[in-house]
Amino acid sequence: MSRGTTLRQAVRDGKVNGLYRVEFVNRPFNVVAITNGVGVGTLVIDDLPSKFVQIFGVRASIKFEKQDANLTATFAGVWSLGTAPAAVDATLTGTEADLIASQAFTAVAGVFTGTPTPALPARVTGLWATTDEMNLNLVVTPETGIVDGSTAVVRASGFVDFNLAMW
Repeated sequence: MSRGTTLRQAVRDGKVNGLYRVEFVNRPFNVVAITNGVGVGTLVIDDLPSKFVQIFGVRASIKFEKQDANLTATFAGVWSLGTAPAAVDATLTGTEADLIASQAFTAVAGVFTGTPTPALPARVTGLWATTDEMNLNLVVTPETGIVDGSTAVVRASGFVDFNLAMW
């Protein structure tokens, strides 16, 4: 499958057969301070097809890099992969984390590089809506923080592997 093809396009074109990988490199997104040093952000990685889907497993490897002074070099928090973007609160639950549940992380010198995280998603079978997206969600915890009232830019790189069937 060519780079830049979305999962939705690949399904429409009949090019998904069991294992599907989504790769992303240096994709910037905003993390917005919501209160008391808590920051929330979402990066839309890919569109999801409007098909009936059964997911047998998901695996992701994620790297976050801070891009400005609004985040500390040791920022920490949780990330998840979900079909909905992060809500403006300090948690990642429900559809914010229905593909990969919340995973804790801590950056060192402004960078977090995760090892591949396998998961059996909460949403293993269902009809994806035409508006569903694959969202990489991030919550930065207050102890490690984002400057209150600010927006920080974070770059994400990595991959997400799906083992799935669609009909």
